[in-house]
Amino acid sequence: MTFRVVASGRMGGGEQWQNVWHFTGAWDDDSGGSDGAFGDLTDFYDSLTDRLYDGWHLDRLAAGDVGEATTREDLVTGVDGTVTGAPMPNDCSVLVVWLSTNPSRTGRGRTFLGGWPINACVANGTKGAGIVDGGPVGGVHDAAAALISSSDSELVVWSRPNPDAGRPSGSQSVVTGGYVSRRWSTQRRRDLETPRSVVTF
Repeated sequence: MTFRVVASGRMGGGEQWQNVWHFTGAWDDDSGGSDGAFGDLTDFYDSLTDRLYDGWHLDRLAAGDVGEATTREDLVTGVDGTVTGAPMPNDCSVLVVWLSTNPSRTGRGRTFLGGWPINACVANGTKGAGIVDGGPVGGVHDAAAALISSSDSELVVWSRPNPDAGRPSGSQSVVTGGYVSRRWSTQRRRDLETPRSVVTF
């Protein structure tokens, strides 16, 4: 069984952000499987708050079985960025790539994390191409490693149903590691000019 947890919140200007996570294990809309996942995700974001700017907030966790309606929703308070000063544009994200027991493309997942202060960006090279500072990269690395090593929940990469590819009901692959990219990323385009540099976990 696979269930999803949608984490959502606000950034500067009231813009909404959202990350969708998938987990395996027992599911129960009162407690059960979601308790571990909710706790682990709260810890994941909370461990980053001293690196995120003070206009970033985690507001809500909502869960349900894959393909089904949301059956649990928790409002979250107190998980807020703390760094004062100018922020990066809201669409500048740190990219986490998740690797799983499935080595194919369908076994890789991506999470885009926004809400960074301007000092999270450092110049590199003669053209001054901006890359993610080592401090935020290290913080995301540690948070990601803790998330996949937790005994409370099991993070998976979920592949949508595709009968032509032999997945009539979808499939899941347990996350075993991954990397944090030092390129600034967005979901709208890829940066092909900044040198690729990753920190594995």
